[in-house]
Amino acid sequence: NGGFPEPIAALRKGYGDCNERAAVLAFALNKLGFEVEEVFGLLRLTTGQWGLHAWVRVRVGQQWIEIDPNHPTQAVRVDHIGLVAGKTSDQSRLTRLLSEPIQAEISAWSTSSLK
Repeated sequence: NGGFPEPIAALRKGYGDCNERAAVLAFALNKLGFEVEEVFGLLRLTTGQWGLHAWVRVRVGQQWIEIDPNHPTQAVRVDHIGLVAGKTSDQSRLTRLLSEPIQAEISAWSTSSLK
């Protein structure tokens, strides 16, 4: 499996990290007939730093809804930045992307600056 999470193994274990939880949720939603993508990207941590993270995007009717299985009662917000979407194995594209030098600046803003 190339080191990628296996949904059934994660279910048997009874716990997992964000990759495993996303794989389990995607597997279950797919089995229920939904079109699903796993999303791999960045999550802004409570420390203000950014960390690698995985969550799920599911098509409901004509709309895509993003669900973070680590925080299922909260909406996926601007603190999630998706970089790659697809199957579990597609997260290798994120590894390749992050192995290249990246120059980016993320500016802080608030909703008050939009008024």
